[in-house]
Amino acid sequence: MALVNGAVAIIVAPEGHLRIVLAFTVDGERVTRVDVIADPGRLRSLEVAVLDE
Repeated sequence: MALVNGAVAIIVAPEGHLRIVLAFTVDGERVTRVDVIADPGRLRSLEVAVLDE
């Protein structure tokens, strides 16, 4: 789990290289949207903070 631009997300980063972000929009206790980001240019523009387990 991670925060991507302040939103909850799952990241795929083999060997530390960000490849895919699944960014979730949450409304209350429900996930209302999932955005899949894989474009290298867009990935470079994201602020990613990995959450502790």
